[in-house]
Amino acid sequence: MGSLLNSHSQILGRVIKGFPYPDRECALCSKPLQLVNAIHSDQDMHHYKAIYVCGYEDCPAFDYADRKAYVKLYYSSEEAQIVFEDILLPVYGRREKGLDDD
Repeated sequence: MGSLLNSHSQILGRVIKGFPYPDRECALCSKPLQLVNAIHSDQDMHHYKAIYVCGYEDCPAFDYADRKAYVKLYYSSEEAQIVFEDILLPVYGRREKGLDDD
């Protein structure tokens, strides 16, 4: 990982299908957060950084027009935080349908 991960680098990351990511809930509306991206250590995939987003329209933080939502960063370990804290990951969220949507 060394030379590829410079301070404030941006990489794509990926959510590994079937990996046991913990479920998280929004601190503002208590609904389940959507896991949208993650980056794992090459040496041990259980050391990772994950990004969760609340895309529910009734969440107080949600504003579709301004592209705002509640976001939670999760580090699986202290080692993961040390390695990944300066790595920027893109956020791929989706908006949940509201009552007025078809």
